[in-house]
Amino acid sequence: VRMGSPSTGHWCGRARLSFREVLVSRGASMHVPDREAEVLSQVPRQMFKPESSSPAGLTESLRETIDAWLDSYTDLPDDCPGPLRGAIRYSLLGPGKRLRPRLVLMAAEACGGTAQAALPAACAVEMVHAYSLIHDDLPAMDDDALRRGQPTCHKAFGEALAILAGDALLALAFETMAKGVEPPATAAR
Repeated sequence: VRMGSPSTGHWCGRARLSFREVLVSRGASMHVPDREAEVLSQVPRQMFKPESSSPAGLTESLRETIDAWLDSYTDLPDDCPGPLRGAIRYSLLGPGKRLRPRLVLMAAEACGGTAQAALPAACAVEMVHAYSLIHDDLPAMDDDALRRGQPTCHKAFGEALAILAGDALLALAFETMAKGVEPPATAAR
């Protein structure tokens, strides 16, 4: 990520690992299909040195990176029912600014860490946020019909499936933190 003020233009020179190298170093505990792994192996170059040197170019690049990681985390196993998988992905991958995960990545860099290492935590924060929006939109709460210009999860998939999708996203957030943050003691704090 760009270090210093926007006017200085100095880039952080820390070494970056490819996504595959990160997976191997973690014992390849996270399943990522080849297509996503290939796309994500290019993430560090795209994320840490966008073609545009403007802050808008940097934040757009971060949003695209976060979206790619969220997509890989929601590539759920075949035993997950299709409608539930659809509701989870609909709510999590819909249009949004991804402000919370971007703040996690920037905070990690500000504290001397790397955004690459903080991506699982950033994705977990977005999952918790999506869970809270799904449950907030339910008829028993705000009974909203639209979220970000699209039908809310309970309008698109039904109330019962929306509740399950929200609960699944909360559980997935904890799983993401438990499996994705190294060392494991850091995730437990």
